[in-house]
Amino acid sequence: LGYAGVGKSVFAAALAAGVDQRITVAGYHFFDHHDQRTNTVRSCIESVSKQMEKSVPGFKEAIRRKKRFNNVEVTDVESLVHKFIADPANRITNKRAITESTNRITGYKRTIIVLDAIDECIGSERDELVNFVYKKWTTVMPNWLGIFITARPEIKLPPNSQKFEVIHLRTDDDNNIKDIRRYLEEKWKAELPSSEYEAGIEMLVDRCEGSFLYAKFLSLLLRDKQHPQQTGDLDSKPITLKTLNEFPIGLSGVYEKYFGRFLEALGKQNYDYFLSLILASRGPLPTPIWLTLGNLKEENTIIKEKAMQLLTFSGNTIRFVHKSMRKWLSGIEGELSVPLERGHKALAQYCWEQMQEINVSDANVYSFALANVIYHLCLAERYESARSLITDFQWLLKRVTQSVDISSDIEKYYLPRIEGDDREVRLTASVIRLAKRILSEYPRQLASQILARVHASDQDAKSIRQQAYNYKPGVSWWRPIVATLEKAESPLLQVISG
Repeated sequence: LGYAGVGKSVFAAALAAGVDQRITVAGYHFFDHHDQRTNTVRSCIESVSKQMEKSVPGFKEAIRRKKRFNNVEVTDVESLVHKFIADPANRITNKRAITESTNRITGYKRTIIVLDAIDECIGSERDELVNFVYKKWTTVMPNWLGIFITARPEIKLPPNSQKFEVIHLRTDDDNNIKDIRRYLEEKWKAELPSSEYEAGIEMLVDRCEGSFLYAKFLSLLLRDKQHPQQTGDLDSKPITLKTLNEFPIGLSGVYEKYFGRFLEALGKQNYDYFLSLILASRGPLPTPIWLTLGNLKEENTIIKEKAMQLLTFSGNTIRFVHKSMRKWLSGIEGELSVPLERGHKALAQYCWEQMQEINVSDANVYSFALANVIYHLCLAERYESARSLITDFQWLLKRVTQSVDISSDIEKYYLPRIEGDDREVRLTASVIRLAKRILSEYPRQLASQILARVHASDQDAKSIRQQAYNYKPGVSWWRPIVATLEKAESPLLQVISG
């Protein structure tokens, strides 16, 4: 456990990369709250399971056998862990292969799963997963499979269990300071004059304030020094004690320096606009959207050069270099602060326009818009626009076909913000939530799910029910005449099966 910047993710990444040869990593997952691809328990468990098919002898055959005899879709955390990890692991028959694999280093008998930043898992699933690991991991997992988790201190842990060791990483811990010093000594040994080396290292350690992330930015400052044509006056100077003394103090000082440089290069208006888009996006922002809204040409390199320490351009997406930047920008005041609402308004309009397009020119951009339009419309207070999509059966069908959970957006961002009650939308969200398991596999059943969960006599849902009734899937189907399934808005929240 540790706060942002103390090196949790670096440590987890090192384990996942196999730096410690005394252990075998069966699979790993890095949660990111703002990335829908990585912020759920399901994405984590399925990803780890796929990796284990390659890393653990016999696991692939065991999970295929499990799926063959039990092909029921599951959604709750415990059932997911059992179906995709625990049951196949316990069914492995080639014990000899497992023994040989997990004992490549003499005397070591453990294989582990690495989960980083579990506190960034969304919703109640996070607490369910933590509770499951603490209370049931050693009971349901084979004894050769362990787990390593990183999180921030604010995560709720069950009462201490003697089966797990909890290590708190503190910025002022002596061991943490020693690790930072060793890291800096390795990175800076060829950059400081021998006469100033010891004093220089101590000065850098003090400026880190216990943050490994700051130490990483020092490496960027070093690179700036080696390529002065890309940087400002500070970084162009030779590295001496005098110039080290001019380096910013602490992580906030680094952010203030680099965001200040970005502001100076772009001006306040462009600074606010470009950063508000990235800050408002709850996942990596497709670069074409950023370029289009910013009225930029793709070959423009000025912004990339000025933002190289702030933004990562990768895989046709753009995001902050580190997630702590998002929190820092959201919490500061003054000239460097960014108007978040401006980003939501711009993205809401862009996503809305994408929904009106008949021909899709960029599939990735359209998928982003489809997944995020309700979120941005609601945070931009465009509730009527959001409602027009939620009550459009054809749009809902597109959304569930993309395997995007619309019910959580409705229940989290639309219903709590509107004045009064919108029962038609509430019923629609309830139907999709109850049918999530079946819709994830058979999205075309959306119409029958609506008809079978909302009574014909319910006038509040007359419109969406009529649209479902008129649905023509292009194949023969059984159209429910009366509601036969668990009624929408019933006390049942979700189906648990496995």
